[in-house]
Amino acid sequence: MGEVIAENIARKIFLARKSADLSQSKFAKLLNVSQNTISQWETNKREPDFRSLYEIAKLTGKPIAWFFENHDDTPTEKQTTPTHDNSAKIKKLEEDIGMMKELCNALLDKLNIQIDEAKKQTTALRRIELRLEEVEKKSSMLIALEAGEIKREELKDMGVKN
Repeated sequence: MGEVIAENIARKIFLARKSADLSQSKFAKLLNVSQNTISQWETNKREPDFRSLYEIAKLTGKPIAWFFENHDDTPTEKQTTPTHDNSAKIKKLEEDIGMMKELCNALLDKLNIQIDEAKKQTTALRRIELRLEEVEKKSSMLIALEAGEIKREELKDMGVKN
């Protein structure tokens, strides 16, 4: 990111956190990062990745574009020239978000198909298990018949055909 944009994002992260009335510690816990990371983001010693910035926006209720805008804020000391138009970058980020949503939806569809297939296979396996139990039971009875432990009439009464 450009230096001016990075400074702006750092300031906006601070403002977003403050407007949400969160301490750095609480903010860090909610974002699953360290408090030191929050401090580094807010002081522009480290830049958040896009996913982290997205999570910050979601957590604070700010639109992602807000972090790239520079209106209604005091300019930084190094910012002596007018800010650049960030609309192209914002549009690109929105397109990236759209692509990520499409990718997530495609992956979710594929996962749902795999889950449905697994359910079908589980049902088929259960039917095979039940059939196998039935065959084992009948085999045991036939072995008992051959050994003379039960009579043929008893097998017929149990529904076993030989």
